[in-house]
Amino acid sequence: MQVGDKCVLVPYLKRHVDHYNKWMQSPELLEMTASEPLTLEEEYEMQESWRVDENKCTFIILARESPELEITAENALAQKMVGDVNLFFNDHDDPHSAEIEIMIAEPTYRRKGMGLEAIRMMITYAYESLGTKRITAKISTENEGSIQLFLTQLGFNQIGYSQIFEEVTLERILSSRSASPLPTTLSHDLTDENKGEVFQVDDNDEGFGQPVLTQARFETLELSLGDLDHN
Repeated sequence: MQVGDKCVLVPYLKRHVDHYNKWMQSPELLEMTASEPLTLEEEYEMQESWRVDENKCTFIILARESPELEITAENALAQKMVGDVNLFFNDHDDPHSAEIEIMIAEPTYRRKGMGLEAIRMMITYAYESLGTKRITAKISTENEGSIQLFLTQLGFNQIGYSQIFEEVTLERILSSRSASPLPTTLSHDLTDENKGEVFQVDDNDEGFGQPVLTQARFETLELSLGDLDHN
């Protein structure tokens, strides 16, 4: 689990599937994500395949409605689902490269800075915990707002353009000196002994500061959240 000022990232669990499936009946979201509508049963099968796929990493984005509320593994699941963020490790020539995708499915939560914060946290997780050195993003040329966000606020550069798909490819090379500043405070509640652990990161820090979440801790949290997943 990763906690920012505006949102919380948690692993995609079975308890999220019903809500996710309702999202993906929207023609707008289907077009935006180039997806086909699935039945609820197919969505559960898809969630399970994503869970075991080593080339895919999916987090559900939850709204942090009250910044004053300390987020724990228990109450995190009560926060409102607003979208998801994904990493795809499909470049077989470069195992340290990943493509990032994000979807803010709830219209009322768009343009509130959640997407920006979620991407920054995901990039941090990819670099610190997964050893990712390169992040790419493919964005429709019609989505000028997202393109500018990646270019001006997330440090990406354009490296390609597809006239056929009408999309640009953006790239960011990651290093300890090139990362975006993290949200001011990141906290995670993984086990009782870690309860209340908070990392303070200077907004002007050129690096990533402290690791957000090690792979071992992520696995511990996934098991912890799984215990609460009764669907």
